[in-house]
Amino acid sequence: MLSELKTFISIVECDNVIKVMENLNLSKATVCDHIKYLEQYFRANIALISTNNEITITESGKLLYKRAKNIFNIIDNTSKELIQNNTDLVGNLKIGVNPVLEEYLLPKFLSYFLTKYPNVNIDIFTDNTNNNKEIFSKLIDNKLDIGLIEELPHNYTFKQNRFLREKMVLIIPYANTIKDISTYVNELKSKRWITREDNCSTKKFIDLFLEENNIKPENIMTLGSDYAIKEAVRNKLGISIISKFIAEQSYKNEEICILPLESYYEKYFSYILNDKSKSKCADIFLNELKDFCKQFCR
Repeated sequence: MLSELKTFISIVECDNVIKVMENLNLSKATVCDHIKYLEQYFRANIALISTNNEITITESGKLLYKRAKNIFNIIDNTSKELIQNNTDLVGNLKIGVNPVLEEYLLPKFLSYFLTKYPNVNIDIFTDNTNNNKEIFSKLIDNKLDIGLIEELPHNYTFKQNRFLREKMVLIIPYANTIKDISTYVNELKSKRWITREDNCSTKKFIDLFLEENNIKPENIMTLGSDYAIKEAVRNKLGISIISKFIAEQSYKNEEICILPLESYYEKYFSYILNDKSKSKCADIFLNELKDFCKQFCR
């Protein structure tokens, strides 16, 4: 409805279909469809567009124009009020994060969040353990407000609330043409596999893939982070499996190739809370985070 009203306002103010088409980057057919939609919705003739693009606004159209302008004025004023409310939000948040989130998600999200809420101060603690042990401990001791973690199965210490689902992908050095996994498996057996240390979820996915495809690599290299794995593959040291979230930019830059895996090759990131110190800032932060992460659900 708003896009149609916006088109109609432009028609009245420009009094020229061509200018409307140029200003809103719309075809003449779309402009006419917007008018038709409004006429059907309000059950009234509001504008006549001749074959030579002349416009005639009816009395009903003049009334609709006034009301539409009021609607957009209300929207603009509301937007200004909301922005003012954002700047009025003051507080401090202490957040513990998983290293992957710190490197690949948090900088983008915090840039967005702190532009919108400039008076919120955020302290970040990075937990480099594989089981979130330090985040759990600091939440229990009231030293953190929120933990952003890679979800663990059978965790009874805190309720885990998912905010991001991430697929795992097989990554190989860049090539102009690649095969799908089903025809590539035999070649995978002779490659160097880049893996992670024990008790790391990435290694569990790699081990699962090797077992399912009866691959027993003779040459294995163990590295300490998924970023290091991605860089090793980019430099043609071998192949591996990592989060698509980490691999995607290098894939877009044509530095590596991605081969998709079955749907069960996926992991989740969740937030956990210190309910005793939950605040308005924490609620807003988490709501914004969940909305922000919707763009990565693919």
